[in-house]
Amino acid sequence: MDISFEGNVISVDQDLCMGSGYCAREYPTLFQLDGDGVAELNTGVTLGANALHQAESAAQICPAAAIEVLHGA
Repeated sequence: MDISFEGNVISVDQDLCMGSGYCAREYPTLFQLDGDGVAELNTGVTLGANALHQAESAAQICPAAAIEVLHGA
């Protein structure tokens, strides 16, 4: 699952996600857990100015390395 934001792409690989929920707890405006407890991007909100920073921080704390930020993609 990917979303584009300010010329960058924020991506969650749901096959890698182990459902720890760190991303959704720390950044609930950007991430949520689906019915199976797997992280997904919250596409129902308008992304604020901090979204890219939040995604980068979430990628660092994700134990499964399921979150990636691609710059200039």
